[in-house]
Amino acid sequence: MISLLKNKYFHFYFFLILSLQYIFSLINFGEILVEPHDNLEITVVFDHVIGEIYKGNFESVNNFLSGEIKWYYIEKIFYPFNIFHIFLSDKTFYFTEEILKKIITYFSFYILAKSLNHSKLNSALGGLMYTTIINIVPPFGFGISLMPYIFYLLINKNVLKIKHYFVVFFICLNTSLAQDFFPIIVLFFFSFFLMEKKKNFKVFFTLFFLIFLGIILSNLHLILISFSDLQMHREDIVMNDFYTSILLSLKSLFLGLNINNPIFFFTIPQIILYLLLIIVAIKKQDRKINYLLYFIFFIVFLRSIVSSNFMEFFLIGPLEFLRGFNFGRIDRVLPLAMTLLLITQLTQTKIIYLKKIIFSFSIFSIIILQLGNPLNESIKLILKNKMNEKSLENLRTSFLNSDITETSKIIFNKDNYRKNFNDSRQFKTNKTFERYYKFEDYKYIKNIVQEKRLMSVGLDPMVAVMNNIKVIDGYHTIYPKDYKIKFRKIIETELQKDKDLKKYYDTWGNRVYAFYSNKNNLLLNYQEVKKIGAEYIIASFEINNNQLEMICSKCNKSSNLFLYKIL
Repeated sequence: MISLLKNKYFHFYFFLILSLQYIFSLINFGEILVEPHDNLEITVVFDHVIGEIYKGNFESVNNFLSGEIKWYYIEKIFYPFNIFHIFLSDKTFYFTEEILKKIITYFSFYILAKSLNHSKLNSALGGLMYTTIINIVPPFGFGISLMPYIFYLLINKNVLKIKHYFVVFFICLNTSLAQDFFPIIVLFFFSFFLMEKKKNFKVFFTLFFLIFLGIILSNLHLILISFSDLQMHREDIVMNDFYTSILLSLKSLFLGLNINNPIFFFTIPQIILYLLLIIVAIKKQDRKINYLLYFIFFIVFLRSIVSSNFMEFFLIGPLEFLRGFNFGRIDRVLPLAMTLLLITQLTQTKIIYLKKIIFSFSIFSIIILQLGNPLNESIKLILKNKMNEKSLENLRTSFLNSDITETSKIIFNKDNYRKNFNDSRQFKTNKTFERYYKFEDYKYIKNIVQEKRLMSVGLDPMVAVMNNIKVIDGYHTIYPKDYKIKFRKIIETELQKDKDLKKYYDTWGNRVYAFYSNKNNLLLNYQEVKKIGAEYIIASFEINNNQLEMICSKCNKSSNLFLYKIL
């Protein structure tokens, strides 16, 4: 593997690896898979509305939450990159932005690593690793993608050129204040430990001013909201106790995924690699490696403090506007630190076999991470097609209960599989643009409801917004607190039945959904639904309730689409 990459084409090989998830998806599904969480569920939908606004349709924002979402609640509304909405479709815009972020991330890290005297191969490996890790949960804006380049300027440049000013300022105009500002600022302090020569502090102040100005200008509307008298739902967010916060911080170091998420199993090689790097670093007496290790531990500890209820002692008086701010996102600097630790150990290690192990295992873990989502979806669809219904339900239950032993028994028991099944090479999944947003089905629904509002039950309400249908529910990071209280009346009885749902809605509440525990015994208050402004209910299953009149069953011949009018 290493000998294959020791030529001028290693960038090509690495970009081929970065494309594996696209290639595998196209071969197996005929379309490119997109993980719905925080992508199709919210980011793409808000981008769609932003695109409509940029094209002159300012009323499109009224499709959200009974019209209570204002244009200035949208975080990305002022990002200059939005200009491409005018020329590109929603799908093309999404993939253009995603691919551009990957290219920027890769070369941003490559430039940083080269400046630290790492070989071209190790620098490129670092770029590949960093790009792969941060795209497990795709970055919001371009800040995290450019963070290695900012670090490069901090530790290497005593004089900035026009191109440096332009790149930093433009990228920061497309950077999230809430998610990326503090991780970037942390780099200013850490850069003192890695710089090779005496630093001109004018560069520090200039870079800080550029970053601060760019981020503030594109996020000014959010700052004004924070200082206004508007009460937002985030004021109800409850921070974790310190011990829970420590556990979550350690979890964030190891990619932060839940064991109940099937994708977790595809992160195991990466977690093993991280443990190996930390163990070797602890044993190795090297200044740069020690600095990196101390920095990683410091960030984990700092995150434990700033994301715990300890912060409530400070967020009072003039600082009260910071309540609801997720300070735990300071951990977004950890992938950069861990990747630097990786390539530094590859450069410093004199033991050839250890170097080969680390390099080869790094490539292996990257490939597994790249293929994680499409492979996971393929396995799920194979099991769904071949396993009998009872065994499939038992498998879901055992997996959600984290019973690995029982899960393994069910999977490897041949008696749990059907003797006759449809062995099709082409699988169908809802994790693609067209199938997730059901454009044809919702076009049919739109023709019925026209400009009336609806609420979704058992369906993602943001799909309706993507199809230009007005709704009263959805997934929002900023919305009025009084709306959260009004909507709670719809789901109040359901929340009383489920402590976890109640805790989520009352202490977090980004998802304003029609939560329920049992679809055969729905306890939703449809009259409160009507008070908020919805006249229709769209559901993924049949609802029997004398307050609802069925408009269509299996609408547009879709097996899981039912439309009702509230009486």
